[in-house]
Amino acid sequence: MTLLISCLLVTTVFGQTATIGTGCCGIGQMIAIPVYATGWEDVEAITMSIQFDQSQLDFLYCDFHPDFKSNMIYNNDNGVVRFAWYTLTPETLDNGKFCTMFFIQWGASPLTFVPINEFVKTPYIIMNMTYVNGGVTLPPSMMRREQAW
Repeated sequence: MTLLISCLLVTTVFGQTATIGTGCCGIGQMIAIPVYATGWEDVEAITMSIQFDQSQLDFLYCDFHPDFKSNMIYNNDNGVVRFAWYTLTPETLDNGKFCTMFFIQWGASPLTFVPINEFVKTPYIIMNMTYVNGGVTLPPSMMRREQAW
């Protein structure tokens, strides 16, 4: 019986950023929050999760950059939007919008990356991503009104 041992060499690449935008609108209105990409080169796979306060936001859907629409899977699971994407043809997105997330706003909520994200580029190099969280706020006039009640 032969024991086969394989080694996987994983390299880390620096200089990539994923940034969640910020926004503000009225209660009960739809709000669009972008997720931006910087330095995404030759990406072959993405797993990413973004958390929000589901008592303050109702998740509707995402609209993705054309290069990432094919093979994209996403869902909302108890206030965490999870993304999974892969390709055999690596994609590059530098200084662009990866997607726009659409919500109905009922109040203020942070939008934060869950620390189980992974971006992989050719040949199986894990990208060392910097994550910048965003959020949704209420207009100042509505914040004053809430405090007055």
